[in-house]
Amino acid sequence: MDKEALQSSVARQGGRGGDTGRGGSKGVVEYATQTMAWVAVFLVATLLLSGPSRDNRSIEKLLLNTLTSQYPRLTEGQFFEDVKTAVTQLLQGSTNLSAVTWNIVVVDSDHPFILAIPDNTIVIADGMATTAFNKHALGGLIAHEMAHHLSGETPRRFKAALFAQSSPNTVSTWLSILSQKPDDTAIITSIINQISLTPYSAAQEIEAEQLALSAMIASCLEPEFLGTAWKNTRARSGSMAKRHENLFSVETSQLRELAQQKFQQTVCE
Repeated sequence: MDKEALQSSVARQGGRGGDTGRGGSKGVVEYATQTMAWVAVFLVATLLLSGPSRDNRSIEKLLLNTLTSQYPRLTEGQFFEDVKTAVTQLLQGSTNLSAVTWNIVVVDSDHPFILAIPDNTIVIADGMATTAFNKHALGGLIAHEMAHHLSGETPRRFKAALFAQSSPNTVSTWLSILSQKPDDTAIITSIINQISLTPYSAAQEIEAEQLALSAMIASCLEPEFLGTAWKNTRARSGSMAKRHENLFSVETSQLRELAQQKFQQTVCE
């Protein structure tokens, strides 16, 4: 092979190598961009979830605002007063519950639901009026949701729901949430739906029920009405009835029976 042919061959091989290098560089850039996007999602989510609870936490405010935009907030009426009475009695009787500053929100909805969301917030619909038919049943349901907060399950469920919604395409949405200037709240609605539809495990329900029953006894609220309230809730839940199955395990039923026996031995004013 003469000198010119050799130089031409080397040039062609170098060109092919250069093309491969440029293609490889392009792939590396795309991979790096995607990785950075995921890192951004993680960092934003971590920032939203880390640190102590604060009243101005953007994500909690958006969750609550989204709920109250769907269901008008109530600040008066019989059910509102019943909730206020039940919460007051719980906090006066239970040192565990009174150690926390709670945000109890009552909303107008025929659909019966009670939902714990982060930042020690519990949202309860006045559709629960027939389900939680007296202060004992109502106090028990609220105490149960408070117990999920105290165990740390509420923020954990929220974190799981948040990451289930996360993708590189939602980075701008999370950044807008962080700045408290969201373009839309569709992702927030999805998170709320996921939280409300995801059942707690049997162990989590047992733990929450045990704490709730102890709080009820300490607050002179009769435990047997909590079991009735759960049965009413399940009956009105329709297709969502399975979400409540773990509240009717042998262990939780026994806890309520033992709590009722203990209550009957308790002197209440």
